[in-house]
Amino acid sequence: MVLILPITSIASEFGYPRILNHPWDHSPITVYINNKTVPLHYSPTYYADIEKALNYWAGGGNGKLKYIPVFEIVNSEDTDIRIKWDANLQKDQGAPHGVAGETIRHIANGRFVYVNIILGVGNHHWNDWVPLVIQQ
Repeated sequence: MVLILPITSIASEFGYPRILNHPWDHSPITVYINNKTVPLHYSPTYYADIEKALNYWAGGGNGKLKYIPVFEIVNSEDTDIRIKWDANLQKDQGAPHGVAGETIRHIANGRFVYVNIILGVGNHHWNDWVPLVIQQ
């Protein structure tokens, strides 16, 4: 299952920071999964894993949310959450080694305006491309 968490906060379950109590001013939260950015080494399970992650958070997630999010996957880039893939986050996005995703939050007046999520699907090790293994 892919858990969508902010890159800026690598914390234990006990130190998990609460970013906003009610981050969205509406429901459902629309989600766009950008298949145009899928790298050549794409695994067809990644789309299904995002759906599993959304269901995880809609079902209460880790118990730290003060609200129950309702997600709607739509086929438009004009959404609340935009998810795309990158073949190599370290090279393309400058992410630290070992980071598998990056969340960029756009906040105004204490609410999310939109969130961009960039998920890595692998890394180049020496001359080989190695896909990330998703824990089920």
